[in-house]
Amino acid sequence: MMLAVYDGRKDLYVDWLLFGGNATLESYGTLQVDKIPAAHIEFLRRCRLFHESDHHFYVHGNYRAELPLEAQPTETLLWESLKVREPGPHCSGKTAIVGHTSQKSGEILDLGYLKCIDTRCYGEVG
Repeated sequence: MMLAVYDGRKDLYVDWLLFGGNATLESYGTLQVDKIPAAHIEFLRRCRLFHESDHHFYVHGNYRAELPLEAQPTETLLWESLKVREPGPHCSGKTAIVGHTSQKSGEILDLGYLKCIDTRCYGEVG
């Protein structure tokens, strides 16, 4: 969201502030997104949307089980919750490590082929 706001998406500004933008700006000692160092913006632009190891892959949001990782929709990787759609085992055979869908119990969700490690550290458990 920060990159979109930085690139001029004013319609996302308030949402971004509510989802960590305020804390981000505060950490830079500014109230303006265009004051974030260009090197930091470029670093974020170079980040990949997934990471893959020999036996696991890591995404923020969700994935499409039938698609190779490089063919995954960006929206799915970043924003889709497991509450919307719980995928099956990935076609790679690798274990998926995901976040974004908080486990209100505070426990890791372990489906064997998928582990959701969002244990709701930002909110109350229960």
